[in-house]
Formats: sequence, C-alpha cells, structure tokens
Amino acid sequence: PPRSTLFPYTTLFRSQPSEFPWDFMRRGVSGFIQLLIFGALLGLLILLGYGLSDRSELLTIMWPASGLLLVALWSSPTRSWIWILITQLSVQMAIYLAYAGRLNWQWGIVFAAANSVDAIVGAVVARRLIAAPSMRQIQQVLQLIAAIALGAAASAVLGAYASIHTSVGTFFFR
Repeated sequence: PPRSTLFPYTTLFRSQPSEFPWDFMRRGVSGFIQLLIFGALLGLLILLGYGLSDRSELLTIMWPASGLLLVALWSSPTRSWIWILITQLSVQMAIYLAYAGRLNWQWGIVFAAANSVDAIVGAVVARRLIAAPSMRQIQQVLQLIAAIALGAAASAVLGAYASIHTSVGTFFFR
C-alpha cells in the first residue's frame, strides 16, 4: 500500500501545491514581503483614485484600487482574505486620514468598508461563476464583468451613504 495510506497524517504536513495563483501564506517570509508590496501598490492606486476626484464635489469618480483588491481576493485562498482585507483597511484608512484631515475623518471606515464589500462580493461571485481565473473564453470575461458590476452595486450603497454625509456640495442627495 502507498505510504500515505499507512501514515495518513504525513500528508497533512507535506507542502502541497496551491490551486490559487497567489497563496502568499504558504510562502513564509517572501509571502509577507508580497503582502507588503501589495499594500504599497494599493496605496499608490488609492492616491491615484484621490487624484481622479471631481474637484467641485470632492467625490472620487474612479477607484483603481478596487480592481487590485478584487484580483487579490479572487486569486488567493479564502483563508488569506482576512490578511488582505486588514492590509487594505489599514492602508486606506491611513491615506484617508491624511487626505481628509479632521473634516469627516470618521467616514473613512465607511468608504474603506464599501471598497472591501465591492471586492468581496465581486470575488465571491467570480468564484461561483468562473471555474479558474484563466480567462480563456469570452464567457468567462463576461462573467467577470457581471461579478464586478454586482460588487460595485453592493459597495455603492455604503459609498453613497457616506458621500451624503461627507461631501460639501451634495445637498441634493439629502
């Protein structure tokens, strides 16, 4: 009989290849460094998003960081999501506090949570619709677009709520 049948616990400790493209938790120190690089890239994209804001309303019209967060969640195992989301929330809150200052700082967590919801819903729907993130068929691309749209719709509820309370010129929303 095979060795794994005689000693079933030996398979628990064996390093098995991950089915996910980004399984940083199995990579030790290099995985931690990858998570730090992810946080730095996310921070740059958040800053870019603030640069793409409408100056009259102080509303962000595009949020490139949400795409990176979605792909990070989709391409990593669910057990890693907590670390990715902690990184996202920490980076986004730090930048929001520097960006917003004392004015409406408390709404930063709502905006950060809305971005988390966007990526979580998108990644969950993408995983249910698309077997593997290889994008070999046009149907998979369309399914990814549907997942992104559902995630954006879910996060828009939180984002709109926070925008009503924080943006200077949004009295018509109230």
